[in-house]
Amino acid sequence: MLAHRKEISAVGDEEMELRFRNHLLVVKPWLMRQANMEILYVNYNALMTDPTPFCQRITDFIHIPLDQARMLSVPSGQLYRNRVW
Repeated sequence: MLAHRKEISAVGDEEMELRFRNHLLVVKPWLMRQANMEILYVNYNALMTDPTPFCQRITDFIHIPLDQARMLSVPSGQLYRNRVW
């Protein structure tokens, strides 16, 4: 996103990945302790590769009937934000 905006990051990719992983180590246990929240983790790459099983999981998670055919029409490799510009 920064490259697209013609901005330069002060943090390298490796450092950003480390910061993100460390943040998740704090956030995930915090989320698990929240009695008022339910969480559904979805692996983005798996969703993009085979979205079918995730549509049912999402529908079950939010307890609202959804048009799964329409859901399946949305995932597209063109939506991936880290593609080369």
